[in-house]
Amino acid sequence: MTDIPPAAGPENLEKRPIKKVATKKKSTGTALPRPVTKLHVELKGVDAQRLFRRLYQRTDIALIWLDTVLDQVASNNELKEADQLIKDGLAKCSDSFKSQIAQMKQLREENGMEDMEVSYKNPQKLTVDAQTPIAIRFINLFKLMDQLMNEVDVLWFAEIIDRSQRKDAAAKARKEISGASTQIINFNTRAQALIKKKKTPSSESDADAMADLPLDDAHQPLSVVSAL
Repeated sequence: MTDIPPAAGPENLEKRPIKKVATKKKSTGTALPRPVTKLHVELKGVDAQRLFRRLYQRTDIALIWLDTVLDQVASNNELKEADQLIKDGLAKCSDSFKSQIAQMKQLREENGMEDMEVSYKNPQKLTVDAQTPIAIRFINLFKLMDQLMNEVDVLWFAEIIDRSQRKDAAAKARKEISGASTQIINFNTRAQALIKKKKTPSSESDADAMADLPLDDAHQPLSVVSAL
């Protein structure tokens, strides 16, 4: 005869071992005060709005980490010029946008559409905290992209370009900003690898300054082309 296990009544439940659920230990570090400037940014078009939501936070975090630890890994040949290389990459992207905007305006004038304007129903006005000078440069790229897409939309409404050409222009702009973001995040990933190799930041104050930053978001490599 097969023994039937007792019903799971209250008296039996008490005898069962209670499994402990592992909880993530919160950081006990206290982030040191950092200088910050608030920027008021208006993005009118959906292309710049979506890309900003996708890229800015993780790129900004990577910039904060780099600003904190870059001096510790400056002896590394690969990273000692990271700050200037990042600035050069952002400048290249900025110059590209400005050149494209000028070309679009010229195309407008050549087709007698210099007075045509396009407005947007749902512009976004954002107050953004920038904690590094390079973050300001990065934010400006989204503003330039927004201006560029406004010129593209004028040409589209004027039927100077078609829908496919508009889509290609948006994809090219996304690729350029995503490439700049990828460069920043990849430099941060390399710097963090060197810091981990050293096992500890060079000073207790640096450890405190970095304690509350979500590192995992700051060193995930991005695809150069972001599909929206």
